[in-house]
Amino acid sequence: MERIQLGIAEDNHRYRKNFINELILNHSDEILITLEAVNGSDLLQKLKFCQPQIILMDIDMPVMDGIEATLHVRDLYPEIKVVVFTQFDIENNIIEMNLLGTKSFLGKSQSTEEIISAIKIVNSGGIYYPKEVE
Repeated sequence: MERIQLGIAEDNHRYRKNFINELILNHSDEILITLEAVNGSDLLQKLKFCQPQIILMDIDMPVMDGIEATLHVRDLYPEIKVVVFTQFDIENNIIEMNLLGTKSFLGKSQSTEEIISAIKIVNSGGIYYPKEVE
């Protein structure tokens, strides 16, 4: 089975590295991290050279937030699927990101197993929203 190419846009260095280490340790046969970005602007620069299949997108980032970055990704790289990955489950953010075509809205408190499940569903063309968001 071919691994899913995943990009992560997350400004919190410690959280990003811990999450990536967890994925590599327990799911390296399913997921390949191909891109890491610290904000939306950094993401757009890196997408010029590498386009993962899915991007886990934080919303609250400096320089360019996840909402603006998602708008650019949608317009420039429509084949890339965006999964919102944030601590902020504010209803307005969910609605706005859904209107931009995101395929899932996950809280950082979701289990790694649920995040992996959502990534697989989105990669196969589906949409995934946890119970807390429905």
